[in-house]
Parts: sequence; structure tokens; C-alpha cells
Amino acid sequence: LQTLLADERGNGSRVRSRAAGLLARASANTGRLEAAATLCRQAIEFDAKRPELHYLLGTVLIELGQLEEAEASLRRALTLD
Repeated sequence: LQTLLADERGNGSRVRSRAAGLLARASANTGRLEAAATLCRQAIEFDAKRPELHYLLGTVLIELGQLEEAEASLRRALTLD
């Protein structure tokens, strides 16, 4: 997944968004919340129309205590769903 994410030549933004999203979920599941938030943001940069990424970012941000940004992410997820 990290190879897909890093290779800018042959992979479209949708593939890279999915790779970053999967890595973000794995990071969140293992308690690496800062990494999860960074990867979520990266995935959203590649494909901002995926509500599950905004939802995951929102839940991670809640755990990090960043409530205002979490609320914005969760609202964005609702508008996209």
C-alpha cells in the first residue's frame, strides 16, 4: 500500500486515495492516531468525495481532542453521503 501511495507515475488519484485510506484505518486501529489523521488528510486530497474518509478523520480527531475540526469533518461526511 505504501508503494502505491508513493508511486506518482502509474497510479491515479482514486487508487492512491484508497491506499491512503486503508493505511489510515490500519493506523487508527493500532492507536497511531496522528499518523491516521495525516493519512486521512492525504487520502482526502486525492479524492475528497469519499464520505468514509471524512468520517474516519472526524472520529480520529475526536480521539485527539481536536473537536472543532472533528465536527467539520463529520459534517462534511454527512453532506457527501
